Amino acid sequence: MLAHVKRNLQQMADYSGGGHTAYIGKHLCLLTNAIFHTRHRFEQGELDDSLYLRRMHRLQKLFDHWLSKGTYAMVKWYRGRCKLLLKHRESLWVFLKKTSIPLTNNEAERCIRGFVIQRKIRFGTTSDAGDKFRSRIHTLIETCTNRGLSACQC
Repeated sequence: MLAHVKRNLQQMADYSGGGHTAYIGKHLCLLTNAIFHTRHRFEQGELDDSLYLRRMHRLQKLFDHWLSKGTYAMVKWYRGRCKLLLKHRESLWVFLKKTSIPLTNNEAERCIRGFVIQRKIRFGTTSDAGDKFRSRIHTLIETCTNRGLSACQC
């Protein structure tokens, strides 16, 4: 999830109008990079639990501070993104409560990539029911594959 946030913040930092909006975006990007860097150092055993949590909580406070500033950005689109992130800030930091939770959902996205490409190539289905069925059956197949089972046994 944090990877998607990082991409959105990078768009804010690269805002062609520059000014205060881009300034806030650049600070948020720097903080996001620091969050990833700190997590990677923790996962490599370079930081113990207490130091990792102290650093992350400090980064969290700074991140929230700059998100609050972003709620006053001149560009409505970015202002709305900052408000939404603040609204859902608890879920943004859930990885701090349990270290087994990854910073990104890249693994999950890689799992469904083939199905998404297939859907785009075949132009979806002709009904909502068909779309729901397809997504559910693909979820079932992927879950069985991850558990080492045959999809026929599930």
